[in-house]
Formats: sequence, structure tokens, C-alpha cells
Amino acid sequence: MILTQLEEFRQAIYDCLGKAKDAVFELMDAVSKTHQLTICQILIVLSELPLTIN
Repeated sequence: MILTQLEEFRQAIYDCLGKAKDAVFELMDAVSKTHQLTICQILIVLSELPLTIN
């Protein structure tokens, strides 16, 4: 059940990202694997970035 919720959450985030969604997810995966950050820490960092809508 938790895995399903995580997949739904990731899909919802992915759907909101627009044109850069693949790049942002690649970055999130790279950062989480490199620095062993939790998904919560990654989301906090991403939420502090300026949002640009093209």
C-alpha cells in the first residue's frame, strides 16, 4: 500500500512539472543516490527553488 501511495505521489509531482519533468526527476534521483538524502529532504530543496513556467 505504501509503495502504491509513493508511486501515485511521484506521478502527481511528475505531471505538474511541465517540460522539464524528466530532467527534474533525473536530478532528484541523482541527488538522492549521491548524498543519501531522503525524499523529504529533496522535496524541501526543490520547493525552495524558483518556479519558472514556460
